[in-house]
Amino acid sequence: MICSNTDCELPSRSSTINPITYSPAAASSDQALRDYSNAVQARTREIVSQLNPNSLDAVMEADRLRLILVDESLAHSQAEGLLQNYLGWSKGKCLMNFGLTHPFQHVGEIDVIASLLGMDF
Repeated sequence: MICSNTDCELPSRSSTINPITYSPAAASSDQALRDYSNAVQARTREIVSQLNPNSLDAVMEADRLRLILVDESLAHSQAEGLLQNYLGWSKGKCLMNFGLTHPFQHVGEIDVIASLLGMDF
């Protein structure tokens, strides 16, 4: 995260290190799923602790939204219609929406993977 006294910008995914190193053996283990979940929680807490509340009222620009939705793979590459839905939203509103609804998709994915592996989640 890049912060000044008045604003914070989240780094792109390409500028951060993935907290989990992928390997086929680890990907199929219960511990790998828990490690991934813990890494996401830790990174979220780190980002939130550095946010400047005064910066959250700023309206999101189309280029920044495209970076988040498409380049960082929050949505598929043909997400122009989705991007249009978020134009005019503040950073705070986008953060709440992306932070509260997007993770539920991952919980569902983890649940499906766990059930395919015969694990309880």
